[in-house]
Amino acid sequence: EMKEYYKTLGTIDLLKVGHHGSAISISKEEASALKPTVAVASAGKGNRYGHPKQACVDILEDAGADFYCTKDVGSVTIYPESTGFKISTTKQGEVFEYD
Repeated sequence: EMKEYYKTLGTIDLLKVGHHGSAISISKEEASALKPTVAVASAGKGNRYGHPKQACVDILEDAGADFYCTKDVGSVTIYPESTGFKISTTKQGEVFEYD
């Protein structure tokens, strides 16, 4: 039985997506309750499992998250700030700011 921990957490800023973004990484209910601003998954380019799965990406983006995966953007670095956080990626070479 899956615990429904997410119902008591409230909204979150950042979600480290489990299982490399597999189809079972997060449910619509969890994503809707948590409403992450940003979701980050780690998966190798051309991995044999096809991670992250589009269903996972769609669920998170539908919940309002900006989705970053290492296979697409390279390393993801998160810098905490006094009013939010910044994210930089090695392939995009940009810094994204979140308040």
